[in-house]
Amino acid sequence: MEYGYRNGSKEKDITIQLQKYEMVVISDGAKRAIPYSEITDIRLSKKRKVYQLQISSLDHGSVLISSHSFKQDGAPIYQARAYFAFIRVLHMHLYEKSKATYSTGCDLVRLLFQLGIWSAFVFVLYLTEDYFDFVSGNPMMVIGIVFTAGVLLLLGSKLNQWPKRYNPLNIPIHMLPAAN
Repeated sequence: MEYGYRNGSKEKDITIQLQKYEMVVISDGAKRAIPYSEITDIRLSKKRKVYQLQISSLDHGSVLISSHSFKQDGAPIYQARAYFAFIRVLHMHLYEKSKATYSTGCDLVRLLFQLGIWSAFVFVLYLTEDYFDFVSGNPMMVIGIVFTAGVLLLLGSKLNQWPKRYNPLNIPIHMLPAAN
């Protein structure tokens, strides 16, 4: 099976061929073969009406596959049927030949990294506020409120994209476009 797409209007065309024991990624004339046994993580996500699949492997980096593509002039192409079929066939290959983990939603590692960055920012803000005394009153209470508000905003923005694991034989239907 073969699936072709372009993730952005200014990006190069990418074609993925699913073969018996590997998938071949073709971009700008270069071929990269990724054995199914080396694929470690599959992540399905949805942003508005764009469905995406991120494949991570041991030695070959990651591949981002989108349900939308773009023409040469930048006009979007919606290819729900081809994407739907590609995802199903890929999951069947991976179920038989890979020990990958399957998840949906946002990346938990990235979310924890963002929380860590926010914590470091708030700590620097606390040191600055404590030194210059910008706010009258208890600086710990002010920083606590700022930290809590930031954490709630960050977690609230990811509320409908919370990471969840799934079985490759039971792909969450809400993470696949309707194949009309």
